[in-house]
Amino acid sequence: MKEDKLEKTIRENREYFDNREPSRDVWTNVAFRLGINRSTSANIWWRVAAIIFFGLSAYLLTDKLYQEPQQEPVVIDDRFAETESFYLDEIEQKTELITQFTDQVALGEQAERDLQRLDAMYQVLKEKYKKDPSKEVVDALILNLLLHLDILNDELEKLDKQEETAVSI
Repeated sequence: MKEDKLEKTIRENREYFDNREPSRDVWTNVAFRLGINRSTSANIWWRVAAIIFFGLSAYLLTDKLYQEPQQEPVVIDDRFAETESFYLDEIEQKTELITQFTDQVALGEQAERDLQRLDAMYQVLKEKYKKDPSKEVVDALILNLLLHLDILNDELEKLDKQEETAVSI
């Protein structure tokens, strides 16, 4: 029955209850008892810090995503240029030695075809290197030069053996 009286009082005085709000002191006292200490200036600083953090994170993320790596190709270019220069000099020296022998003996047909194929592959790889200077392309170019040198060395050995047999006869 007590609940009915309370309910009846609330219904009869509803307009009085709906129009009234507790004072700020009441809410401050409730917050203090609940352990909530809201300082508006601290709250604002946290919001500012969060906005700065998210803004900076977004900037760094987009900068990192759209930044093109420029240091690695330069290093590859420098190393490859030195290596390529060395091997091309070696190939030139071996070719000159073979041309000195060719007055007497011609280069093998198989070696000639292999060298032409290697030259063609080297040109294709060189074009690919201009478009994509990756480590894999550089390795393929160096391997091509090494194979070229290997074929020339084999031909020089054959020519040396032929010369030795010609001298001994």
